[in-house]
Amino acid sequence: MEQPSPTHHRPQPDLEKEKHAASRVTLIGMFLDAFLGVIKVIGGTLFHSQALVVDGIHSFTDVVSDWVVLAVMRLSRKGPDADHPYGHQRIETLGTLLLGSILIAVGAALAWENILRLLSGEDLAVPGWPVLVAAAISVGKKIPACL
Repeated sequence: MEQPSPTHHRPQPDLEKEKHAASRVTLIGMFLDAFLGVIKVIGGTLFHSQALVVDGIHSFTDVVSDWVVLAVMRLSRKGPDADHPYGHQRIETLGTLLLGSILIAVGAALAWENILRLLSGEDLAVPGWPVLVAAAISVGKKIPACL
């Protein structure tokens, strides 16, 4: 009876094809997030909606996240080499930690700023109706991602 060899050869996925497809989707999302971020920040500023400004800043953090994803994807899709016989996919874990840290830092900074605004006692303006339109556009952009 023939024994299996100790070095099992697992078929490697087409890393280059994966990287190309994922990069394309990420770039499209990045441009949409940047566009929506500009609309939200401008609309929130013009129509006195702190929530919309913060949502715009969140859209910009999504753009930064997309840059990190592109960098991690490029590095993690390299095939095995002498120093990394199983490939470089583990770098995705480092990228996830970096993304989480960025989001925590931005969230904490926005929370701090809003706490200071509340404690200052300044009068807060009521947002105008166009804020609802900007929010609806934002929600409409998110629906296809949920399907």
